[in-house]
Amino acid sequence: MKNNILAIVVTLFAGMILTAGSQSPQFSLRMHVEAGDQTRDERVIPVGLVDPDEIVRVHKIPVLTEKMLLNAVSTPDGGVLLGLNQAGKHSLETVTRTEMGKTLVVIINGRVLYAADIDMPMSSGKFLIPNGLDEADLTLMQSYLEQRQRY
Repeated sequence: MKNNILAIVVTLFAGMILTAGSQSPQFSLRMHVEAGDQTRDERVIPVGLVDPDEIVRVHKIPVLTEKMLLNAVSTPDGGVLLGLNQAGKHSLETVTRTEMGKTLVVIINGRVLYAADIDMPMSSGKFLIPNGLDEADLTLMQSYLEQRQRY
């Protein structure tokens, strides 16, 4: 019995080693809104911003993810304009309407890329990241979008 379990574990581990690296790197986009002072600690995560240099408590559950992304267009000045699907458009409009004065934090591939103060409702279904994406981020984003369009 122990030998059978050991054989199964070894087989699974060998399979994991053989398939490691065979998948292309994944792209992730998360937008989190700043949590209020009364929000319980188990529902928030601290996020370090660079400009300004501060820690912001944001809700753990993102308001937008890469699944809500329709397209991404590079701008001449190094930014990226994100186009959102209906769910993303609705989510962005709702959060910018109800969370005025708070910060919306954009995290791409695990890196805090941008933080915007919410000062007006956004109903266009588009979101501009003015800078900060490197070539690797853009490549992963475009690959992700191309792969999604195939299915």
